[in-house]
Amino acid sequence: MRGSRQDLPVALEGAGGLSRQAEWGDLNVALETYPAGTDPSPLLRGLPDDRCQCPHWGYVLKGRLRVTYRGREETVNAGDAYYLAPGHVPFYEEETELVEFSPRGEYQTMLEVVAGNLAAPRARPGSGEQLERERRRRSVAILTRRQNEVAALVAGGLTNHQIAAALAIAERTAETHVEHILRKLGLASRTQVATWALERGLVGRPPG
Repeated sequence: MRGSRQDLPVALEGAGGLSRQAEWGDLNVALETYPAGTDPSPLLRGLPDDRCQCPHWGYVLKGRLRVTYRGREETVNAGDAYYLAPGHVPFYEEETELVEFSPRGEYQTMLEVVAGNLAAPRARPGSGEQLERERRRRSVAILTRRQNEVAALVAGGLTNHQIAAALAIAERTAETHVEHILRKLGLASRTQVATWALERGLVGRPPG
């Protein structure tokens, strides 16, 4: 198996970071980029001790991150291989690029909390219509732009093969997008994805 920035789908965008991912056996593989000053800690709220409990193994291609544990810190620099034990919070001090491997089960547990925090609405004054628009906007934001496009095409009844042709991507990439959509939204079928997309007004939007 292999993967690159060109063929791994974007699985997560949040707190300024971008993560392209694939599942290889029992591992989640990620190619990630973060701008300087990225602080993911708000996305970890709700995990035990508000810290990531998933272990990660990786290699920093560029930049520097500071990793905080209870009672200690460590710095990981470009050129370093690393292991992040459960109970950590990263902070990206410089623009950072890395490749990371994580056990799939623990990673998905963490990702569900992160996705929920990305989608959580914030209370603000305004009419019911304004609040509903905000709720829908944040719900759509849980997916990447490409995943929203795929969800809309699923709602249109297209197969993975037809989605791949419509978006000029590989059929396997389309299949991976659908898998990520189901997982992120906590849904079990394409019919549920279609309902979700219709409720949020995604159907009929032009791709891109």
